[in-house]
Amino acid sequence: MVYLVLLVLCTLPLVACCQDFVYVNTDNLILRDRPGNKYMVFAILHAPCKLKVEPYDSIYLNNNKVKERFFRVLISYTDSRNFRNYLTGWVEKRYTVNSTDRITVKGINKTLELNESKVSIEPEDYDADHEHLNWEQFPGPKYKGGVNSPLPFRKIYHKGPKGGCYYVNKQGKRIYVDKSFCNRK
Repeated sequence: MVYLVLLVLCTLPLVACCQDFVYVNTDNLILRDRPGNKYMVFAILHAPCKLKVEPYDSIYLNNNKVKERFFRVLISYTDSRNFRNYLTGWVEKRYTVNSTDRITVKGINKTLELNESKVSIEPEDYDADHEHLNWEQFPGPKYKGGVNSPLPFRKIYHKGPKGGCYYVNKQGKRIYVDKSFCNRK
């Protein structure tokens, strides 16, 4: 009997710490492909989106900084063609709660289930020539889990088809400069 009580007392904390689901407690929560602010954005989630908590990948099992700050989650939803979609990614823990009763976002229906209108799937917008990833499009504070300010603009010089040297400015226009800029290593 003593062993049974001891077993129950030892396993109780393990059961309490393992959550199956969490709920988004903000508008515009970023779902990324890896834990961090500078990774590909898969989707934008809104309260009261229900997220299934998944086990951490083997490369993050011993990374306490990642485990303290991020959940690896799975969402599923039905699209307009009536197909079931599954999406796994990472969200910041601080923008989630463990029950719908704790959601503080005003003006939402907490009884809604996740549907296509609650998930904004973001395309992979990668331009290798200009080193542009789609996470730059989602700075904070509007997009929770986003970078608070855009990264400083970096000039990357390219050789043109006629031998000229240029960089692409923030508006996407080519700005031609002296050829010596392209010759620097």
